[in-house]
Amino acid sequence: MIQLKDRFDRQHNSLRMSLSEDNNYYCVYYNSSMSLKSKSDESEFLSFDNILKLIHIFVSELGINEIKFTGGEPLYRLDVLTFFKKLSEYNKENKISLGLTTNGILLYDKIELLQNYGINSININLNTLKKEKFKKIYPDTDLEVVLKSIDKAGKSGVNPLKINCTVMKGFNEDEIFDFVEFGKNRNINIRFIEFLPYTDDSRGSYSYISVEQIYKKINNVYPLVKMKSDMLDVAKNYQIKDFLGTLGFISSTSNHFCSSCNRLRITAEGNLLMCLFSTINKDVKLKNLLNSEKSDKEIANFISDLLFTKNLHHPDVEKYLLLNRNNVPNFKNEFKIKN
Repeated sequence: MIQLKDRFDRQHNSLRMSLSEDNNYYCVYYNSSMSLKSKSDESEFLSFDNILKLIHIFVSELGINEIKFTGGEPLYRLDVLTFFKKLSEYNKENKISLGLTTNGILLYDKIELLQNYGINSININLNTLKKEKFKKIYPDTDLEVVLKSIDKAGKSGVNPLKINCTVMKGFNEDEIFDFVEFGKNRNINIRFIEFLPYTDDSRGSYSYISVEQIYKKINNVYPLVKMKSDMLDVAKNYQIKDFLGTLGFISSTSNHFCSSCNRLRITAEGNLLMCLFSTINKDVKLKNLLNSEKSDKEIANFISDLLFTKNLHHPDVEKYLLLNRNNVPNFKNEFKIKN
């Protein structure tokens, strides 16, 4: 088996795999111009057979033992449950840790099947607990749909069950304590995540707030007790006395955790991303390789060699400020950066 290490000696054992670039909602975070229920030509995506082949290469040749399926919205892709069933048959011998990140809208009636197919952890993206605000993001859906999915997943024994809340000034920073209270009687991990800067942003005035600020705000009201964590955890987790749930803080931008990065990413089209911040013109397309006559070992060697192009860390804050457009208009104030 090939050691999947980069030039900084970081061992990679985790894969984030997008099953679809489509969303079943208007997304205020990723793309404010996205139409509701956008649907791409799925022939542009890796076929499920190619995804299974790629997973086999990563597991058997490169030592990957953890895969999380993402999107867009992964449950919005046609026949996705059939794919998970096939993957579960493959996984009987390989025992990969499987997880899913979803917006929760299509989750409720699929929870038992997903568990049967080996999905043992679920992350639910939820940026508001206010019905009116939720309706603006998801015009065809009520907040209650997602809340019922969360509670059903918890009662069904999904563990870990995590709620990803991306905090944005001008949008949901007034709900921080609502999310804290939401976890009081639920066995869930509420994760507060920094709003990441991207180019070509058209999302309006929502702006960055650091997790340090969020932590201080919460800790002033609820004393936070730090929990033990694995060095590879991206979140710093805390407990509150008499709370069933826990809180996590993910400082992707202000205090990155790149030195312990163990992840690679695959887009729905089959592009290999070294980092969440990679740009498309620097990605590596695997689709053609998978459809070629190259052996699994040849493809694995190709991926391993490419890993040596991975940077030590993503761009610093100052470099984000040079981008044409980004979603962090208050970055200079937050970090006291001089012109």
